[in-house]
Amino acid sequence: MNFYQNQEIIFDSDYSPTELEFNQGRKLNDLVSDIDSEDIEDIYYKGEKRNEPLSEKFEKLKQKNGWIHFKNGTSFNIKKGRINDVKLRKSSIDRISSLNVNSVTKKLGQPSKIEHDFITYVFDQVDEGDIFHYKKLGLYIQFDPESNKVKELRIK
Repeated sequence: MNFYQNQEIIFDSDYSPTELEFNQGRKLNDLVSDIDSEDIEDIYYKGEKRNEPLSEKFEKLKQKNGWIHFKNGTSFNIKKGRINDVKLRKSSIDRISSLNVNSVTKKLGQPSKIEHDFITYVFDQVDEGDIFHYKKLGLYIQFDPESNKVKELRIK
């Protein structure tokens, strides 16, 4: 099922993360080698060389762990040559980004864990908001700290 056309599917009781299709029809556990490098905005892996061409990064990622970032705000976390999880931001979650904490908890109930995320840039600590963990669903939802609306999804 195409996630982008059916974003609300994550709120269904019979939702299965392995059935969702993301960029290029890719699903969790698909091989990196099945991904067309045409839509890729950037690739990151530990040990990459400065100014390394995207095509070389893509080839190396088939053997390494890292991230593939697409232009629509979708990122694939790659482990052992497979899509391990998917991070969705910006236009890739446009249909559900208007939902706030109360709307999400009404649909999914209380999360199994709530974590508050901070990132430090140089000397400044930046509040990234709360992350609600729904481990049984393989779903992690991050909320914007100012608006309390959905900012990011992580599907494992």
